[in-house]
Amino acid sequence: MKKFTFTMLAAFLVMVVCSCNKSAIPEKSIFDELTEEEVSKAIAADADFERFYDMICHFNDDIFHSPQGLPGPLTDEQIEQFRPITYSQFFEFHKYMRDTTVWAPLKKQWSEEWAQEGHRYDAQADSIINLYRDAINAAYDKIDSTVSFEQRDSILGAIAPRSVVQFMHREHHGATAEQLEMFRGMVIKENIDPEYIDMFNYIDAKQTEKMNEKDPLCTEFINTLRPREGRGCCKNGGKPGCKAQCPEGKGPEGCKGHEGCDGHEGPHHDCKK
Repeated sequence: MKKFTFTMLAAFLVMVVCSCNKSAIPEKSIFDELTEEEVSKAIAADADFERFYDMICHFNDDIFHSPQGLPGPLTDEQIEQFRPITYSQFFEFHKYMRDTTVWAPLKKQWSEEWAQEGHRYDAQADSIINLYRDAINAAYDKIDSTVSFEQRDSILGAIAPRSVVQFMHREHHGATAEQLEMFRGMVIKENIDPEYIDMFNYIDAKQTEKMNEKDPLCTEFINTLRPREGRGCCKNGGKPGCKAQCPEGKGPEGCKGHEGCDGHEGPHHDCKK
């Protein structure tokens, strides 16, 4: 009986503490600034709020309203759509997204699910890569290290498909097995099956479904700021606000030729400045 009473008391105290912590996080829109007092109170309630608030300040200072006066990745209409998201709401979602007890087993499960079907083209993809391997390696040895990424890709692109060039470049510079898996997927999409879904996009779609169960508005907000393959600003250079994400003048070419991008075509946050 005493053990039961103690357990109930402990559960009650946890509920009280969680309730107090949550009430200390402001219910203001994430697009509105907080006072020093509000920030201090929130950090005192949960130390993780400090890092979280720095991230929100970055959104507001450098993305939504960039110092250069360029538009951010969100249109005015989207900002109004997401304005109802509060610090309290988004902080709870932020902690949920960082909860490894939720995501680690799910990502393992999704990886295993994908593996049952996802590797059916691996042998064909490796065959295509190996077909060009000697020619690309020979070309690498002849390319001057001072040439631009754009020039290098132009030279190699005349020898092999772009996707194979990208794979070989990552392999040449010691990419991880996970990174090579992603670029092998590009080879499959370009040369074997345009509808192929690689492991990363499969897990990404599954994760989005799970996120939607928690909070659809926060999920849409995050995904708007984190464009995926084929939906990125640079990939679709005409989208409003893309100038803030892409190198000026690159348009739909995205990061191609930009220093540190290795000819990558995609969102500017994939590049090294």
